Amino acid sequence: MPFLHSIPRVSSPPGMKLGYRVIVTCDGKQAFDLFKTSSRPIDLLVTDVVMPSLSGSEAFLQMSALRPNLAVIFMTGYTPEAKILASIVEKGAAMLQKPYTLLALSQLVRTVLDRAPVLHEVMK
Repeated sequence: MPFLHSIPRVSSPPGMKLGYRVIVTCDGKQAFDLFKTSSRPIDLLVTDVVMPSLSGSEAFLQMSALRPNLAVIFMTGYTPEAKILASIVEKGAAMLQKPYTLLALSQLVRTVLDRAPVLHEVMK
């Protein structure tokens, strides 16, 4: 199950430790470009809210325009960023506060992937 992890300066993405196939990008633009050209469908976007060149929320909105059922987890270390995502989170996107544990990430990834078909309906 492909898992797109878009976060700057990551040496070993936590998703790999959880057994997922992880595609790492360094910024939002690269994540979107890779999403458009990937030969395999990407089931989940895990992205930092603040990203160089294209924010995590902007990248997600562009990706979800191409694939409305894309599941997403936004990571943030700053509470004010949550205001930026309020409408997306209200529609079912998940938020993960940094710092986080591998256990918290694994539980949230599983929850989001399990409800992904429901998210598609909610986010219309």
